[in-house]
Amino acid sequence: MPTRADYGTCRIRPDSRRWRARATTWLLACGHRLAGTSLGVLFCTRALFEASGGFDERLVAGEDNDLNARLRRLGGRRIYLADVDARTSMRRFERLGYLRTHLAWLRGVVRPPDRYAVVR
Repeated sequence: MPTRADYGTCRIRPDSRRWRARATTWLLACGHRLAGTSLGVLFCTRALFEASGGFDERLVAGEDNDLNARLRRLGGRRIYLADVDARTSMRRFERLGYLRTHLAWLRGVVRPPDRYAVVR
């Protein structure tokens, strides 16, 4: 029987077949699963979303993980859908570089950025 949940995330897959893209999404997914956060794919019930106050639009980056933390503090039951894939763009990694992007994201865990480059 499926577990009842109030919010959660799912598995991500890169939009590129390159080994760096596959390795990157695998590493990111492992970290996010261990931390109980999301990789930009976050779903929740309307009631929990409204109780949380929704996304903090003042944040430049990490608004999904901020919301995720508030959903958890409100007592939401989280689920990880391992059988569901969401495609994610590797554009930022490919344009700015894999190492540079990883380092920027790691720094953001300690100190969220005050600006975030738009990559189109």
